[in-house]
Order: sequence, then C-alpha cells, then structure tokens
Amino acid sequence: MAQVVLFCTCDKEINHSKLPTVTTATPVIEDGKLIGGGEVTDDGGSNITDKGVIVRYDYHGSEVFDLDHCYTSINAGTGKGAFTCDITDMYERYFVIRAYATNKTGTAYGEVISVSLTGFGTPSIFSITQNSAIASVTVNGNIQECGFCWSTSSNPSINNSSSVATWVNDHYRTTLTGLQPNTRYYVKAYVKDNYGISYSSEVNFVTSQACPASVQDYDGNTYGVVSIGSQCWMKENLRTTHLNNGTAITLVQDSTAWSNRTTGAYCYYNKTNYGHLYNYYAVAYGNLCPSGWHVPSYDEVFTTLYNALDASNVGGKMKVTGTTYWMSPNTGATNSSGFSARGGGYRPRGYGFRDIRKSAVFWTTTTYSSDYAYDFMMSYDAGELYRYGSSAYDYSIDKKSGLSVRCVKNSSKDSNESNVVVPAAPAPSKEARE
Repeated sequence: MAQVVLFCTCDKEINHSKLPTVTTATPVIEDGKLIGGGEVTDDGGSNITDKGVIVRYDYHGSEVFDLDHCYTSINAGTGKGAFTCDITDMYERYFVIRAYATNKTGTAYGEVISVSLTGFGTPSIFSITQNSAIASVTVNGNIQECGFCWSTSSNPSINNSSSVATWVNDHYRTTLTGLQPNTRYYVKAYVKDNYGISYSSEVNFVTSQACPASVQDYDGNTYGVVSIGSQCWMKENLRTTHLNNGTAITLVQDSTAWSNRTTGAYCYYNKTNYGHLYNYYAVAYGNLCPSGWHVPSYDEVFTTLYNALDASNVGGKMKVTGTTYWMSPNTGATNSSGFSARGGGYRPRGYGFRDIRKSAVFWTTTTYSSDYAYDFMMSYDAGELYRYGSSAYDYSIDKKSGLSVRCVKNSSKDSNESNVVVPAAPAPSKEARE
C-alpha cells in the first residue's frame, strides 16, 4: 500500500510540474544605470531556482538565444514575481536582452527585446569667457533631446544648471551661461531617449579671470593684456632686461658668446617690433615675467589655450593679420584671439637671427631633457599652432636657443586638464625645419 501511495504522489507531482512563464521588461535608465529585468508570472508548479536576463550582441532573429548561447547572463535570484538586473556595463550600444526563469522542469524564456543605446563622444568646451562657455558633443542614436548640465561640484545632472542643445555641424552645441569668473565647472552632456535620461563622461574647465587692461615689467615697460579662455595673456612679446626681483639679465649679441652661454641671457633683432629673445636659462630662473605672471607650461598652451580656441586654425587665430610683421601669404591669420603674435623669428644655437617675419617661436617651461625644452610656434605659411622640443632633431629648441616669451597671469585655480586630449602635432613647415 505504501508503494502504491508513493507512486501516485510522484505521478501527481510530475503531471502538475511544467515550465514557468516569464516575460521580458523593456529596459529603462534609472539614476544613470540601464536596468533590465522581467517577471515570473507562473512558477509552473515548482520553485523558481534561478531567474535573470541574458544578453547577446550578434543576434539576427534566427539563431538560438538561451543560457548556452549568449554573451552574458545576469542573475536576479529566485522565486516568483518581478525582478530587475543592472545591465549598465554592456560594451556594445546595440544588443538584445531576454528574461529567463528556471524550475525543476527546465528553463523558460521571455520575449527578445532589442536595445539601441545612445553613444556619446567626449564633450568639448571652448570660447570660454568670465561668464559663459560653449559646450559641444557628438551623439549617436535615436534621441528625443540632447543638452548639457553643469555645476561647481563633480557629477552634475539635469537637477543642476542645464541647457538644451541644438544640432550644429554634426555636433550638439549650446552655450553655458550665468557662470562666475575664475571658477571651475564640471560638465556632462545628457540625452533623453526611449530608455530615459543618460549622461556622458564628465569634463571640467575654469572660466576666465577678470584680466587687467595692462601689466608692467620691472623696467616699466607696459604690455596690453587679453583674456583667452580661462587665461590672461600678454599680447606683446616680453622685452624686460631684469628679472622681477631687479636682477639684471645679460645682453649677449655676439653669436659665439651666445652659443657658449649657460646662464640667463637675452638678445634682440628689432626689440621695438618683436621684443627680446631669451635663452632657456633666463626662463628657468622662474621670475622672468612680472610679479604675479609666469612663462606658460606645455599643458597651459596645448590644453588650456588650444582648447579655448576650439582646436582649429589655432595659430591663425593668434597671428596679427597683414604682411607688415609676417611674410605673405600669412596663412589663416585672423587674430580673433587677440594674442597678436608677430613673426619675430628666433636665434638657434651657434647662428644669427633667423626666420624674421616667417615664424614666431615662444618658450614653455616644460623640459624634455637637460638640453631641450618644449616651445610653441606659428608660421607665415600655415594656420596651425606647432610645437617642438621632443628630440635632438629639433635643434632650434636647444636651451641655448633664443626664443620670444609671452607671460600668462597666475590663476587662483589649479590647472586640471586630465580629461582633455592633447592634439597630435602637425608637420612643421619647410622653413621651420631648415
């Protein structure tokens, strides 16, 4: 009798146990995360021992798509009812998702749902002033709205200051307004699409200082000042004969004496039009510029300045127009930045003055080695902003060379350019290499 009862009980359980019923939920974005999931509406008569979602990138509708044929599975626990899974860390923008549930009879699957996520480029910030800046980003995907949000604290959202962007030349672009001078802002692009609101990576920038109209050096020379992005720049070449503590800098005009010099010195070809040329040893003193000003670093030129001028035709935007101080054709010259560079040339080690009206070459404080340092340069035949000094091939940037100096005002904000990509160096002009 016991055996008969046992047989009947098992037969009854087998007959009433079946695959569960599960549905797939459309993913949504919540708090910056992409959330998928589903619901087990029927456990099939036995306990749900596993449930979750599976993901696949290369699905075209005809292939098998189950736990054994997927890119990854994300477990959501056990039991009947609704469940969610964080699927934020998917590597691809396009994929399919499917809910699953397992009981003692086997695994059942919900509907296959296609997911098409918005793809962001890294936002760029340019045309920075004391109270505004322009933000731009590339976006791929079907979206309802794109914009930017910003804050003085990291990780901004649309709950902070925000502005809807417009489509301009393959980018979404908007102007950030109501900013405070000399203040660091954190910016993200956002989009609204079928899944909710998602955000790009974060970038940051510093608004312009309130620049003075002019500045004087120790000798009493007065220089006009221009605001470019977050920086205040002299718009004339330095022509001081003293450090800012009153120490005299030696004038060396003889080529042999200049070539052998290992301490600070200056020379000039036409100081009225082009200012003085200094060797790197004068720059290395650290107080060549007026008090409160300094010779820029490589990063201050090729991140802060470069990006403030929108990273295109930067050299042209920094050159005075016409052919009084530049040879024809003075390619790309607009001087829209107000930097007002003139073609003052330079003095290579062991040579006389070269490239007058052909190039303008300026020191940075950043060194490559004990003998070489980086510079930035404009040429009469190109609109690019060049840089040299990364190898012995760039003989003109030997520290014994004579280059112009432009000073930039000290800022109360530390520079942070970790998320700005330094542009690749374009090829130098023929004259610059010779």
